[in-house]
Amino acid sequence: MKQIKNMTLTYSTVLAAFQPAKEITDPRRFSGRKAQIERGTQLLIAKDHIFIYGPRGIGKSSIARQLQLIAKGNVELLETLESDLKEEHLDYATCYLARDESINNVNQLLYRLIIDDGALAQFPYLFEQFGQVGTYNLGAELDPKLVSDFWRRAANVAGKHKHGLAIFLDEFELIRSHDGFASFLKAGRDRVVFVITGIALTETELVRDHRSIERQLTTGKLPLDIMSETELRVVVQKAEGSINREIRFSEEAQQALVKVVRGQPYLLHLIGRTALLSAFKQKTGEVSAIAIKTALSTIATEQLDSTLEDRYLQAIGHSPQRESLLRAFAEVCSPGAHTSEVYPVAEMRGVTNPSYYIGDLQKEQFGEEMRKLGEQYYGFKDQLFQAYVVATPARLGKANGSTETTSKTPKQGKSNNWGIEFLHFSDIHFGPTHYFSSLPATGDQIPEADKPTFEKYVIDAIDHDKINPSAIVISGDVTQNGTTSEFTKAAKSLNAILNHFKDKNIEAPVVVICPGNHDVNWAASKADPEARYMPFQAYLTFRNGLTTANKFDSNVDPERMYEIQTLGVAPSVVFTSLNSAVVENEADHRGYVGSSQLENVTRELNAIKVIGEQLRIAVFHHHLIPVPSIEARIEAEKLMADAPHVKQKLREAGIRIALHGHRHHGHAELSTSDQGSQLLVIGCGSSGVIVKERGEQRLQFNRILVSVTDAGIEVRITVYEFDASLRRWTPVPGEPHRSFLLDRV
Repeated sequence: MKQIKNMTLTYSTVLAAFQPAKEITDPRRFSGRKAQIERGTQLLIAKDHIFIYGPRGIGKSSIARQLQLIAKGNVELLETLESDLKEEHLDYATCYLARDESINNVNQLLYRLIIDDGALAQFPYLFEQFGQVGTYNLGAELDPKLVSDFWRRAANVAGKHKHGLAIFLDEFELIRSHDGFASFLKAGRDRVVFVITGIALTETELVRDHRSIERQLTTGKLPLDIMSETELRVVVQKAEGSINREIRFSEEAQQALVKVVRGQPYLLHLIGRTALLSAFKQKTGEVSAIAIKTALSTIATEQLDSTLEDRYLQAIGHSPQRESLLRAFAEVCSPGAHTSEVYPVAEMRGVTNPSYYIGDLQKEQFGEEMRKLGEQYYGFKDQLFQAYVVATPARLGKANGSTETTSKTPKQGKSNNWGIEFLHFSDIHFGPTHYFSSLPATGDQIPEADKPTFEKYVIDAIDHDKINPSAIVISGDVTQNGTTSEFTKAAKSLNAILNHFKDKNIEAPVVVICPGNHDVNWAASKADPEARYMPFQAYLTFRNGLTTANKFDSNVDPERMYEIQTLGVAPSVVFTSLNSAVVENEADHRGYVGSSQLENVTRELNAIKVIGEQLRIAVFHHHLIPVPSIEARIEAEKLMADAPHVKQKLREAGIRIALHGHRHHGHAELSTSDQGSQLLVIGCGSSGVIVKERGEQRLQFNRILVSVTDAGIEVRITVYEFDASLRRWTPVPGEPHRSFLLDRV
């Protein structure tokens, strides 16, 4: 799958590709509905009132927004639709008002139209000509003074434009009392047009006070029904286009998506966004049919539309039989279904008395989702809810698929105390500068069991000190030159460590890893400089083979090579690994993360539902803060190029601990902001590079124990050094550990 590399895909752009929560205002993103758009345009040309109605989520507000643009002379959509009306350049002044809680009768509606900035108050000359808004009766009975003042102002605006004034009213059906609206509209002025939008099955249901304006309602009605599969496919294709097709829906996924939504555009946007966002997080360039199924489960379990989900849960209660009957009707109704069609299906699914449960589904206690259309003939009161029932998996009875549990849950202690232990390695440098493969004892003549290896001595330390870590963290520079052969050696070594746990029937630790500057293959980069992913391909193959987390596409952009892994549920630990080698080159090794990567990480972290307490830890390769300690003097000019920005964004994302490597010097520094925010930065020296590359610094790794107690978050760091004479890793003599106490937030 070829990906376009001329843009940086961000969490925000992915979210904007589908828009389930708001109307489509951009003509370039609007899809289908040619007949309705042309009908609405014709009514605007004729200066007739327009009444747009249909069920929830069908796209009424989007139609209204597009007609507003057309009324103001924007013909972009008409051109896209290749409409014969594209030459009609209208000149309306427009107002747009969505009903809110302050509008419950016609007087209140007219008052808001006069004072609202999106309505007549946007024309300041009205106040100069007619003065400030007066005092009116806002009760149920229509106030003649208010009506007169409104029409004077509206007619004045209409007179300044060729076609007049178009007033768009959204969610009109929610206005509690429509009394007086018919007489108000009938007494209207020339060239003042109302475009009224709301949930209704007929125009008379939309405008409840319709006496004396039946002709106008009939002439101006613009009903909306479900969209065709062809129209829905265009929605998907435009969503892909908005992100330069960097992530695409497979043909099978498109087919599954347009069928499962049953013509409901809102549901397509909701499922499409969920599936697309999942693909983005997993670093894959394609949404599969399986991903659509997974998205449907996510929508239900995470209640991404809480209104629909609450209605579903109310309807089924705790009864699997009621749920089975509800789902059977949802599958068959079009728009209604006879019991002779549905009951046999329900009985095959274990419903013993379907007539009893259809009675339940018409009761207020269970949401009144079903209604009787005729003798033994029933239908749903809301087509969107019907489609939601069919699309999402059953909630009761047999589970749909297995439930994955996260590895190595943090250990819960007494009261609300808990903790986690992990190992932190860095700069192992498999390749020509790897220490353990450079020793004389690694020669061919030496028996295999006697040869020194990185994994051999790490396993010895784990067994000797009875270490059972929840995670193994590697903060970059796994290799020396980023070649496939070097990563193959690294994979063999690290898998040996992981398999050692499995061989002892102990759950293997989670692997948390990020690339370093030496994991970038510069020879590959020179071969194709525009393919920014190319230098990382060997690393990605290694990473995908090592971790049980989501597999990354081999051509994912460098700034998207971050990942977030959560251990446990409540409490939980979240590891976030960042790629600080985004713009690494042979002349500049300071490192850089970038605002797009930080934005994506922040948005994904903020989207995590926190149940109980949560500790967040970041992992990257390069230096974040100056290190003044004796053993490591890292000055500001050797930090990441965007270190201040990275540090600020980590704090905003709730990161408490940051792990890194790079300069082969171990250290631990507590950084406190002016606002008192604490960030513990822990650097690991090299765990495997030759002496020439690290000077007097010994090989090392960190054993880190985090204990969350009533006193705070205690971080205990035990540094292990490699003793070449003893051929073993041991804690630093005379310095058993360093401890830091962070505030418990």
